Amino acid sequence: MNLGQLIEFAAIISVHSPNLIESTDSVPEAALERYLYWSELRAADWITALDALPTEIADAPGPQRPSIWNQAEPTVVDVFAGGLTSRVWGAVLTACDRTRKSFTYERTARRVL
Repeated sequence: MNLGQLIEFAAIISVHSPNLIESTDSVPEAALERYLYWSELRAADWITALDALPTEIADAPGPQRPSIWNQAEPTVVDVFAGGLTSRVWGAVLTACDRTRKSFTYERTARRVL
């Protein structure tokens, strides 16, 4: 999925969020657990990739540094795009809780952020 598609996906979530927010059905606990699991896994991958970046750049000869940045660019874009999606989902989950006067989904949303 490229950045444009991810932004479009976030927009679709936002546009259709009233269907989930106003629904009397609850979000399955297993779905929330999967969302949390995969979000944490992805964040760990980002941290691993980005933690190594300063050392890679510092150790590389000057002419090789631009290629290291070019290789890191998809990860950086993924971090920003993932943050956008997490915030949209977080807002939707929080709105679901507010509508239901509960604190079930917001807890997951906060952990992902």
